[in-house]
Amino acid sequence: KSEDEEVIVGIQLPIFGFGSARYGLLGPAEKDVLPTEGGDVFEVYSDEMRILLGYRGDFGVGISAGESSVCVVTDYVEEKGGKVLSHGLATLGRLGIGTARRRKTLTDWRKKKSAQNKEKKGVGVKGYDKAESNPFAPDFSRLPFEMVTLPGGIIIKDETARFLSKPKWLKSGRPKMVSCGQQHAACATEDGKIFVWGMARHGRLGLGKDARVQTSLEDGNDIYAPKPQRVDFPGSRVTRVSCGHK
Repeated sequence: KSEDEEVIVGIQLPIFGFGSARYGLLGPAEKDVLPTEGGDVFEVYSDEMRILLGYRGDFGVGISAGESSVCVVTDYVEEKGGKVLSHGLATLGRLGIGTARRRKTLTDWRKKKSAQNKEKKGVGVKGYDKAESNPFAPDFSRLPFEMVTLPGGIIIKDETARFLSKPKWLKSGRPKMVSCGQQHAACATEDGKIFVWGMARHGRLGLGKDARVQTSLEDGNDIYAPKPQRVDFPGSRVTRVSCGHK
């Protein structure tokens, strides 16, 4: 600092974790150097502190872990809020990152329009599956999946378990705190609003009957909100939030 200028230095605070490293919960860990539990080659863990890469910000003011996901509020400024980042298992909307669908190509669009025109004219729609054009169909093909190489070059993989090992920012207002349940999460914002995402079964998100939710392809009873949605509390200002099992 001098008479003419002032320099402010922000402190970058790392976030540490330990326990299960499955689904990238401890970040992009070197699985070949972590111990494995029992006969499950995917269940790796760390009993020592590890820095979670990607969570460097000014004062991580809130952190919450669900069954297979982690959410953190970082870069928080009083009265302005911060931002929520998440990583871990991506299925059923746990991370609030959407359906992670692949980008639509011009060919995809032309096929869809051609099929729609034929349908209007009463012509049979051959080789066209309506499910393929469903914007709500989850597709995590661009995310990594569980894969382990055993001695002898044998590869074991599970492509149904898609996850993020590095955090992704969620658009959820001006968050000041976050809470993770088993398969869902919620955050309270600086201006008294609440946003929820993840598993909506058994009403755990409080979105009501008109909620914009999607249905799991594996279990028709499992419905979820892939991205943060606001829950309305008329006349109320939310100051804190907590998620339980259901």
